[in-house]
Amino acid sequence: MSETPTDCLACRITGTATFTGVGIYALWMSREAAPGSRGSKRLVALFGAAMLVGGVLRWRQTGNTAARPTLSVSDARRT
Repeated sequence: MSETPTDCLACRITGTATFTGVGIYALWMSREAAPGSRGSKRLVALFGAAMLVGGVLRWRQTGNTAARPTLSVSDARRT
């Protein structure tokens, strides 16, 4: 079965907001005034940047806004 997965607009918005929010928070925690060693701050900054990239990629995924087909009971019995 080679169907392309589809996502609704709300799913794309939620995923993008989650990735972006976590990325911004991680970058905020990696600032110079935040507690922690220099190495851990760099690791957190790298993670934050990766989350921001993930947010951009999540938003740019092509999604079909059409409703997904539903599986009826009769379809389930055929399989």
